[in-house]
Amino acid sequence: MGDQIMNDAGNFDLGTLNRVKSEIDVSLHRAAEAIAKFGETSDAGQMKLCRTLTHQIHGALVMLGLKGPEQVSELIEKVLTSIAEEKLDASAETQASIEQALAAIGQYLEDLMAGEPNQALRLLPVYRNLHNLQGNEPFRASDLFYPDLSINPPERHELLEPFIGEELHTHLKRQRFNYQKGLLALLRNPPGTPQSAGALDQMREALRAVESTQEDTRPFWWVSRGFIDALADFKVISQNDSKRLCARIDLQIRRLLEGSTTLAERLLRDGLYFIGQANLPEGSLGAEVRRTFRLDELIPKSEIEPTTALKEKALRYLRECVDATEGYWNRFCAGNTAALKVFAEQAQNCAQATQKLDNADVDRLGQALGKIATWLAELPSRNSDNVAMEVATAILLLQNAQANFRRLGPDYSTQVDLMVARLENCIAGTPSSNDEAVPLLDDISRRAQERMLIVQVTKEIQSCLAQIEQELDTFFRAPNNGFEGKQTHASLKQVKGALSMLGHDKVQPSLDKCSQHIARFSETGYQPAQDDFVVVAHELSMLGLFVDALQTGTVDYDEFVRSMGEGEHVPAEKAVEPATVEVEIAQKKEETQALLEALKEAPEDAGIRGELKQNLQSLQVDADLVDDHALGETAKAALSALESGTKEADAFEENLIAKLAPQVSETPAPSAETLKLVQASEEELEAEFLEIFLEEANEVLASMQEELEKLREDPHDIEALTNIRRSSHTLKGSGRMVGLKSFGEVAWSIEQTLNLWIRKELDVTPEIIDLIAWTHTIATAWIAELNKNSGNAPDASGLVAFSERLRQEKSGDGGSD
Repeated sequence: MGDQIMNDAGNFDLGTLNRVKSEIDVSLHRAAEAIAKFGETSDAGQMKLCRTLTHQIHGALVMLGLKGPEQVSELIEKVLTSIAEEKLDASAETQASIEQALAAIGQYLEDLMAGEPNQALRLLPVYRNLHNLQGNEPFRASDLFYPDLSINPPERHELLEPFIGEELHTHLKRQRFNYQKGLLALLRNPPGTPQSAGALDQMREALRAVESTQEDTRPFWWVSRGFIDALADFKVISQNDSKRLCARIDLQIRRLLEGSTTLAERLLRDGLYFIGQANLPEGSLGAEVRRTFRLDELIPKSEIEPTTALKEKALRYLRECVDATEGYWNRFCAGNTAALKVFAEQAQNCAQATQKLDNADVDRLGQALGKIATWLAELPSRNSDNVAMEVATAILLLQNAQANFRRLGPDYSTQVDLMVARLENCIAGTPSSNDEAVPLLDDISRRAQERMLIVQVTKEIQSCLAQIEQELDTFFRAPNNGFEGKQTHASLKQVKGALSMLGHDKVQPSLDKCSQHIARFSETGYQPAQDDFVVVAHELSMLGLFVDALQTGTVDYDEFVRSMGEGEHVPAEKAVEPATVEVEIAQKKEETQALLEALKEAPEDAGIRGELKQNLQSLQVDADLVDDHALGETAKAALSALESGTKEADAFEENLIAKLAPQVSETPAPSAETLKLVQASEEELEAEFLEIFLEEANEVLASMQEELEKLREDPHDIEALTNIRRSSHTLKGSGRMVGLKSFGEVAWSIEQTLNLWIRKELDVTPEIIDLIAWTHTIATAWIAELNKNSGNAPDASGLVAFSERLRQEKSGDGGSD
């Protein structure tokens, strides 16, 4: 069975989700803003932006293998397309449904990060709302049900029936008749009556007899028998979809009679869905199927109900505030006393944010956090180990509230009572001892303590790595000056010890490999080799990414490396395409397209027309089997048009070809610009690359200007400073790539200074603001000269000297006070 049906189990890599989640969150937020602005202004540009962002979100979810959110994002795209094509009215209700669906995807990802199971059915309310907007296809909850279809049933207790040839055909024909007879009785008699129970017994026995002749496809028939058990539950038999499923199983028996053993994957999934929904008595086959396929793990206790856009906005704002609060508190605890003021400001933002959520417990916690932050800001010496622990625990408790806002447990109110009391004790001068056991807070306190330790240690590691990278970068830029390496090896030793303390011994081989390569740089007679530089840069980059990920829960280095696509692996044999009805349908669609094209070239060819008719009839039957209403209607209309032989039929063929196109991502044809690059000479290529660089540089400089304005308004905005540093890095790399060495060197100097400021968490002084503004002015002028192809470049020597002076003044400092 595992070779025939693909495994649709909802397995995904949490580490990969962690790395891309922030980008998805930004896209979700921007898409929600765009649809809201469209509602206010009817600006088609905002609608287009929302569609573009949703498409990007969908692509990321496909990459992650998160089938449920992927289905929802695909449906959002369809709704947006219908609006753009004026097939659907962009009413306030429609816009609200889109916003709610975007918010639900974000919440689902938050839940996964918080440890919730991957249960796509929790998205059912928003999926149903979106589906109802379309209104042209039947809605099926099982669209969001993804059991592991590779699981096999227990070994059979009876021997396989040795039917072959005509004898097998006769046996299957008899069992199909018995199944149909039972199904007819089931539909004619009310559920729960003796007649209904007898009908189920007859259907069950017929399927058992079919199963007894099958080996490779036995799991399907075994599950189908379990589905018959589920039909005894009124909740299941009362649904039209369950009755349609009975008829689809009959079609599958017909396929067996026709000699085909391919199965409809959707049919198996739908059967398991109803088994998962049913109340089944212990000892029944249905209950055994439920246990074998672990269906209870896929059925959520609660769904993500649509919430108001206002509340979603408040929750997003709270998350931003509480994350910033934690960041500045960690900096303060690590010795950066200047961070305390910003921590207090962010804590007050948290207090304001919690007031908008209409939850008294969350609000009480937010106010208590704001109160103790103000108390500490008034006199920093009030802080102590106990106070630091209580504040960290309160922050984590507030983070939990934000992430799990829709399902705060009954203990949460008591946890808040205890936490608020402990914070008030700190203010009163009688902080609770860390030795005092408070069961409801113990786990949160322990996790807060672990996070504080990880943040402090990873900060030290990042500082060491930054020093190593700076020393190596200097050597890589001028290898002939030699490499002393003593400080680099000392820093590597510190990194090794810190990671060992955190229990990450699996990193040691990578560090040893790095140390061995670096040791060669200082050997007498060493000849600089680009490959050596690449290996070291790669190892340090991977290590830096791992250290960043440590703060969000990654624990295994080998698993992390594999998730980054860097782990050693044995090339797998090319997988055999599963023999499912869905695969056959895709193949028949392609064949039908080709036949339609051929018929256009030779409209009188009876052979082509006959083959096309056969394909369309087959597609119509298979569409019923997989419950694809749209495909069935398309095939039916095509057959009608084909048999009519009118001009209208010819016109219909064009539309049909488009409808039968395989649902795959389109690969765009090469643009004129791409073809031009392929055919260009070396000089033309240089000019093309320079043009690309200039376009990118203008975008980078525009972004730098925006971030500079943010930094002028709030010198404590670390994110803005980090983004400016990233812009310098981009200008450096892009400039060097197109041969602008001097431009790259200027950008490198600025990047090093900003790296130092970020690493040591130094205050953003007016001089740093001036440095960034001067950099922007010089770079803008440089780009302007390049655009004019004047051959001139602005004098940046003063800027570089200013940057180096700032760096030298702070290189020996211990950081900001």
